[in-house]
Amino acid sequence: MSKNSHQPFRQIGLMAKPNMPLALETMQRLVPLLKDNGFTLTLESLTAEALGETHDLPVTELNNLDTSCDCLIVIGGDGIFLQAANQLIAKGIPLVGVNRGRLGFLTDIHPDEIHTKLLDVLTGHYRKETRLMLQSQRADKGQTDALGFALNEFVLYSGAQAQMIEFEVYVDEQFVCHQRADGIILSTPTGSTAYSLSAGGPILRPGLDAIVLVPMFPHTLSLRPLVLPSSSQIEVKLRHDNAHEARISADGSDKGEIAPGQSLIVNKHPNPLHILHPEDYRYFETLRSKLHWGTALTE
Repeated sequence: MSKNSHQPFRQIGLMAKPNMPLALETMQRLVPLLKDNGFTLTLESLTAEALGETHDLPVTELNNLDTSCDCLIVIGGDGIFLQAANQLIAKGIPLVGVNRGRLGFLTDIHPDEIHTKLLDVLTGHYRKETRLMLQSQRADKGQTDALGFALNEFVLYSGAQAQMIEFEVYVDEQFVCHQRADGIILSTPTGSTAYSLSAGGPILRPGLDAIVLVPMFPHTLSLRPLVLPSSSQIEVKLRHDNAHEARISADGSDKGEIAPGQSLIVNKHPNPLHILHPEDYRYFETLRSKLHWGTALTE
């Protein structure tokens, strides 16, 4: 993570969770602040629709923001941040988050700090982090189709309630295991504090270049989470003897079904995501706060 004075941003994209009143209220406070400080602003289209006629800014679709902006501010929770990351991963635009959600691992600036910390970031005083992202394909008899990207995780899971699935795991074409479980999570270090954590996976510092495989309620106690280098290609094959299809999700978004005999193939996306933090950002302080870890005993 770099900490230096950088060139300031001048053209700013703005995005808020459209069905979150607190996020829209923060956006309405932020727009005049940025205007008064000389920034050129563009609103993401769904945000503009939610704001109605309370603004006079140019509007564009999320995946076109790179044509008019050199930085995107996302207001809401981690979910809307993930949505922006998935749309803009190939664009190279850095993201900065203002938290109006619950946990806020990704959206780490408090709404009351937009006059201070957010302006500092936009004027070049920030820490820049690069986050690994994943891409995936569904494979069937040598044919593949792309399933999109994930900043947190891909999940292969049973689409039927309370039913296990059987699958085989391969890493770089080497057989790893055959397993019966509720599913499997393939997580980035960023996602290690999300769904992976709730399934018993390890916490990885975001800068690590690694992928975590976390079985979901496996039918054996010996199958443990596995940490792999990000250069690995991971294949999870749904066995032919499954009685039903499974499903795939990316960052919580459904990506469709996978039939017995088909495979989910996951590897590192060639482009990282760039996230901007205030200069006083501390990762372990964030963990202590969000996960409610105990503090040192006082005498």
